Amino acid sequence: MAYTTMNQVIEIANKLIDDDFRNFVNKRKFETDVTDIAESTDVKTIKKEEIDQTIENLLKHGNKELAFVLFFVFFTAYRRNKIGNILDFCNQYISNFLEYEITEHIKILAMYSNTANVNAYDTLIQRAEKLIAKNGSLFAEHSGIINLYAELICAYYERNLDLRGGDEDHALLEKALAKIDHIITIENYHKYHLNRGRLLILLDKFDEGESEILKAISLIKPDAEDRENRVRLYEQYLIKASFIRAYDLNDAKYRELEKIKVNNYKMVALMTTLLGFLLGAITIFTETRDSETLALLMLSFLSLILVLAGVVLLGLSISFKERKKELYRYDISLIGIGALLFIISMLIIIL
Repeated sequence: MAYTTMNQVIEIANKLIDDDFRNFVNKRKFETDVTDIAESTDVKTIKKEEIDQTIENLLKHGNKELAFVLFFVFFTAYRRNKIGNILDFCNQYISNFLEYEITEHIKILAMYSNTANVNAYDTLIQRAEKLIAKNGSLFAEHSGIINLYAELICAYYERNLDLRGGDEDHALLEKALAKIDHIITIENYHKYHLNRGRLLILLDKFDEGESEILKAISLIKPDAEDRENRVRLYEQYLIKASFIRAYDLNDAKYRELEKIKVNNYKMVALMTTLLGFLLGAITIFTETRDSETLALLMLSFLSLILVLAGVVLLGLSISFKERKKELYRYDISLIGIGALLFIISMLIIIL
C-alpha cells in the first residue's frame, strides 16, 4: 500500500509507539519498520511545508514520540530518494530528539549522504565505531549501524586503494568483514552481502567478493519497487571490482619495476666504486719492482674482480625472478672465493 497523504503516514506511524518506545527506537526492528513506511510513502505528493507543520505541531503539543517517528520516516524517504539536502533536514529537527541514542546514527547517515569529501569518512568511521562499541548490548548487535560502519570503511578504502597495505588498515578491513559476517547470521539482507563483497575485494579476494555481490543482487526482492535501480547500483560495484583488480596488478608490476630500478642503481654505484678503486690503484703496479709482490698484487686485484662479478650476478638473481634460485649459491660462492683470495694475498704481502 502506498501512503500518499500525511494522515495515512501518521496512522501507520502511530502503530510504532508503545509503552517501551524509549528503548524500542534503539532496536533494529524500529529502523526496519521505519524503512518499510518510508518505502511506501510517496514523498512527491506530500509537500515539505506540510511535513514541517505537522512535526512542529506535534512537538508543540508534547507528542515527541510521533514527531520522532515522522521525522525518521521522512528522513529515510528523502535519503533513499535523494531528495533535498538531507543534512539540513536532519539539523532542522535532530536537537529535539537527542534523548534517543539512535540520533547519533541518524546524524552519521546524514553527514555520509551529504559529503563527497573522502577525508570526512575517517571521522565518520570513528564516530560509528564508538557507537557500536559503547553501551554493550545497546548497539553491539544493531545490524543497521554495523552495516553503516562497514559501508563507511568500504567507501574510504575504495578511494584510498594505496592505503590497504598498512597493517592497521588491513586489520580494520578484517574487523569490518568479521562484523558483517556476524550480522549476516542475524539478518540475511542483500545490502550486507553487497558490503561483504566490497570488503573482500578490498582484501584482494576478488573472486569471492564478486560472487558475494552477485548473491546480493539475487537477494533483492523481484517485486521491490526500486529493484532495477538497486541492481544497476550493485552492478557498478562489479565494474569497480574490475578496476581495483587492474589497479592492484598494475601496482604490483610498478613496484617490481621500481625494485629492479633501485637494484640497478645500487649495482651501478657498486661497480663504479670498485672500478674506481681498481683504476686508482694501478699506480701501485708501476711503483712495484719485486716480481713476487707484483704477482701477489695482481692476484689480490683479480680476487676483487671476482667479488665484483659475484655481487653483480647476485644482484641480477635477486632483481629478476625468472632466474633459478639455486644459482644464488654460485654467486655467493664467487664472492666468497674472491674475498678469500684477497685476504690470503694481502696477508702474504704484509707478512
